[in-house]
Amino acid sequence: MGSRNTIKIGSWAVCPTLNSLERDGETIKLNPRTMDVLVHLASHAPDVVSAEELIRDVWRGRAIGDGPVYQSINELRKALGDDSRDPHYIETIPKRGYRLAVPVEISREQIPIVGLARLQRVFPQRRRSVAAVLVGMSLLVIISVYLAPWRLTRTDPLLDAQTIAVLPFANLGRDRGDDYLGEGIAEEIIHALSNGSGLRVISRTSSFSFQGTSADIREIGERLGASVILEGSVRLEGDRLRIIAQLIDTASNTHLWSGAFDQPLADLITMERDIALAVADRLMGEEVDVNRVAAALPLLEDLDAYEYYLLGRQRMRNANGVWGRWEISEANRAIEYFRRAIAVDPSFARAYTGLADALLLGDVVGREITETHEVSQEVGKEAMAAIDEALALDPLLAEAHASQGLALQLTRQGSVRAVEAYRQAIALNPNLAYPYYRLGRVISIGVFDQFDAYAEEAVAALETAIELDPMSAENPKWLGLALQRLGRHKEAATYFERAAELRNGSTTNGKIHLALAQDQYEIAADLIHQFNGKALVPLYEMVIGHDDHARELFEELDSQRGLASIDDNIGWGYYPAVNAAHLALKAGHAETGAELLEIARPMLEKATESAYTGGGAYYLLASISAIQGQTGEALDSLEQAIAHGWTRHWYAERDPNLESLWDDARFQKRIADLKLEMDDLRAELEPLAALE
Repeated sequence: MGSRNTIKIGSWAVCPTLNSLERDGETIKLNPRTMDVLVHLASHAPDVVSAEELIRDVWRGRAIGDGPVYQSINELRKALGDDSRDPHYIETIPKRGYRLAVPVEISREQIPIVGLARLQRVFPQRRRSVAAVLVGMSLLVIISVYLAPWRLTRTDPLLDAQTIAVLPFANLGRDRGDDYLGEGIAEEIIHALSNGSGLRVISRTSSFSFQGTSADIREIGERLGASVILEGSVRLEGDRLRIIAQLIDTASNTHLWSGAFDQPLADLITMERDIALAVADRLMGEEVDVNRVAAALPLLEDLDAYEYYLLGRQRMRNANGVWGRWEISEANRAIEYFRRAIAVDPSFARAYTGLADALLLGDVVGREITETHEVSQEVGKEAMAAIDEALALDPLLAEAHASQGLALQLTRQGSVRAVEAYRQAIALNPNLAYPYYRLGRVISIGVFDQFDAYAEEAVAALETAIELDPMSAENPKWLGLALQRLGRHKEAATYFERAAELRNGSTTNGKIHLALAQDQYEIAADLIHQFNGKALVPLYEMVIGHDDHARELFEELDSQRGLASIDDNIGWGYYPAVNAAHLALKAGHAETGAELLEIARPMLEKATESAYTGGGAYYLLASISAIQGQTGEALDSLEQAIAHGWTRHWYAERDPNLESLWDDARFQKRIADLKLEMDDLRAELEPLAALE
């Protein structure tokens, strides 16, 4: 069962799922986003809701400026029959926001989820009976695995299927520590829809890449190749969890389905299952294998195990397929969460695969090795044991076969055996992007003596990986390498360019760098206003001298995620806390600036220990010293930054944080020497150089 809100606002009856208002036989339809604004106001009535809160919670960070909020409020007033000069329903509180000034009543009506009548309630209460369900539903899947052709071809039955992307659900609760719930719910729905729905499902890596950006539904759909998008929100209050989900057609930006679920947190997996089944039913109807979709999610007696698993998956966000961009601290935390999940429920198969992946990839990152070298014997042994346990519990778990392939590679037990494992994973779940990527990659690095005999399989696998995970730079990079080995250099160059574009974040980001480096600040300003990289915009605004706007954006960023928590660009030489501190000091807010620098310094000192962030961290320490007027210390840290691989001389000459160093002879000489050592801009922007 789900639940549907019925809302009474003054004399109007509001039906959010139908986007309608009713009164005295009159029905008025609202734009879905406008309805979301009304529901948000109603759920907080009679309190005041700020424009910033509406942008954060309704637009989920996609709207830039207050214009869309004003437009929605005006649309609501018009629909409700409000007089803007003497409003009766929606009151504007100057400099604070908006509130509903009439009585509001919210009740919840239990409703069945569309399509669930076809679901056979075959799940037993005892968790270890799961195997019986799996066997009963998947005999044909087993046969397809072991009788599958040796080579992967482009005859995937999902190739022409409708494609869906599931975005991370927004956390509307007050505790930012609950963000893992929204992300985990979306990832679990992805997992369920990938099994038996008949849909083509975009990978979590690509879908989640739009988290916190201002991209709209149409743009996301175009960039992901998705015809429909599922998005939603979660709010945890005490022991109750409220989930709102909505399915949107990306071409027309119209709602296809929506549902509200308000149940105890203990029913989390049931709610995820209901949403996945409702979406599959709406899009595919009778073609859905409802039992297989439902069985994709675990049957657990203790929700603690599931929560630990979701927390572990949250820490794995940047691990798979992105070598060298995952912090060892994240790996260690993921390992600990997966171990806790297993301790609580030893029958949870997917927790074992999570543990194996975290162990293997954590060893790669922590010991700074490549996949052509062997992981430590201790790690390899524990990882293989975890995979064996997962396969014993659930032999049809595609993720376990993919993990087995990775373990076989990294423990040097045979690349050919790894290829077999990846093929089995693909046969079990054609929607799983990771084994396609790994299969194409292991063939491309020379797993077989005769590469040409298996090259087309690598190309086919990587093409599918790109379709399922279009925002990953690794997929086009390795496809380019495979094509290059086949002598198809022109095609290879196209994929190298695509990889470089994705690696830089976007074409717009690269153009901003170029405009800044050439002192074309007006061009840079125009590009910045088109840019979707929300965390980077305040940095660029500061560089071109728009301090007031930059300060506002940093304040917004701080309210949403915290300035000290965003470390994605430390290796590049950017850490929001340092820049916000510079602006605070410049504006005369000495206490705020000093506090931010005090927070930033120890975190950056820790980051210098990593091979992946060390250069950027030293550069940022140089920035702190320069801001504080410690010229000698700043130049020493800059030397360390360059020694650890930081090379962006063009940025150092324009970074306001280093302004106190610009006229220093030692600074000028070191930057001049660095320019002679390498052409940094060419390395940043030229595709082949960026991939060397």
